[in-house]
Amino acid sequence: MPKASKPERKKSVVLNEGIVEGILNGATQADIARTLGIESQNVSKKIKTSIDVQEALAKARSELSTVTQIKRADAIAGIMEAIEMAKLCADPASMIRGWGEIAKMLGFYAPETKKIEITNATGNMIKKYEQLSDEELYQLAHGNTIEGEFTRTEH
Repeated sequence: MPKASKPERKKSVVLNEGIVEGILNGATQADIARTLGIESQNVSKKIKTSIDVQEALAKARSELSTVTQIKRADAIAGIMEAIEMAKLCADPASMIRGWGEIAKMLGFYAPETKKIEITNATGNMIKKYEQLSDEELYQLAHGNTIEGEFTRTEH
């Protein structure tokens, strides 16, 4: 891939900076495109594909978080205070909303994942069952059962 000329690289850097600044100021993609004099699709493509834009956004967000010193724990503490105030005002709807926000922040609404590992012993059992005939599998599934009654005795 041939390197871009110096003016083209400079234009690209200016575009990236304009896009990042627009996003951080809350502008829509259409507004950013109008301000920079480019098409809206180009803004969308730059946001999604440009590593420079992604890194600049991450850095800016990190700096904003550091400057404001607001962390997740601070946000949760604030919501907990609001829940306590709602409790004093006997406002259960606000309390529930507050707990819902905390649950979101802690990731309780995220899908639960289960990891199943098949060990060598399990693999051997699978191979054993795969080698059985249909009749043998049927007998195993509907095998002999012993019916009986039991009673518990205390000593």
